[in-house]
Parts: sequence; C-alpha cells; structure tokens
Amino acid sequence: MQRAASITKRHPQLLSAELLARYPRPEGNHEEALAIALGRAASCTWRTESEKASSAVMYAIGNDHRGDYRPVVLLILPVLADLLPNANQWTQLTTTDVLSNLWFSHHAEPGFERFQASDADVPVCVEAEVRASIRDMLAAIEEVAQGKGAAVPPALELAAALRSADDSGDAPGPVSAT
Repeated sequence: MQRAASITKRHPQLLSAELLARYPRPEGNHEEALAIALGRAASCTWRTESEKASSAVMYAIGNDHRGDYRPVVLLILPVLADLLPNANQWTQLTTTDVLSNLWFSHHAEPGFERFQASDADVPVCVEAEVRASIRDMLAAIEEVAQGKGAAVPPALELAAALRSADDSGDAPGPVSAT
C-alpha cells in the first residue's frame, strides 16, 4: 500500500470515495484497486513486474481480456502523463503498454461509451476523451522513444501511430461523440 500512497499523495482524487463513486468502474473492484494498480505501475523494477502492473491497471479500469474499459479510465490519464517522462524504464514500459492498449485495441465497454461527470454540462464520449488525452502525451511519448531501455520500441510504435492520426485527422477505431 506504500506504493499506492505515493501515487495518491500526488493525485489525491484516486482515493476520493466521493469522486470514485461518480466514475463507473468494473464491478467487484474495491475503491483502492485503482490506486494500488497505479502504485504497482509506478514502482516497477523489472519486466515481469511491469507486465503484471500493466495487467493490474487494465483490470482496474475494465476487462483486459475483453479489451474494454469504463469511465474510471478518465481518472488515470493524468497519472499516466505524470509517470511517463521521468520514471525508470520499467515504469515507462508499463505506462506505454497501458497507453498502447488504450490506443490500439481497447474500447469503451458497451453501455459506458458516454459519461457525464457531475460538474460537466454535457456528456462526453469516453473513447474520444481517452484518445485526446493520449494525443496530448505525444511529446512525452516521443521523449521516451528517444531514450534507452525497454520502453523504447513500444514508445516508437505509439508515437508513430499518434503522429499518423494527427496527420490524417483520424484515429483507429470508433471515436464518434454521438
């Protein structure tokens, strides 16, 4: 739980029961599951830990095997953006893996494609918000891609896909806000 504490210290919303209650998450996930998974991601020290942490994050936001996520994903994107630039290679690998899953293969779970936060005027398309947040991380992803370590190959692939989507004005998969 110490790893989760360091994440929630910088991102206190992750343990805010009130906020978490407003963002649908996978059934059966306790409130601390998200912070624990991100804590694992932030403290990876080898490849096996990275793979397990990536899976834990994907299950904290949805069902990794089905390839879907729920609106709680919107809470983790700022944390992933925070982790990416200055983390060790294994945390960068975990973060890049999660972002790649969200970009290339995972989609909003049916029935959870749109979400309206209580402080928002209109509902948002969850998948479009996820993709926009990942696009906003392009500079950090490119920085990882230019570095050394295990995260370089997936960062190169993700950065190329993001640049391609920016060039074409399109992204893979459905992003319709309707």
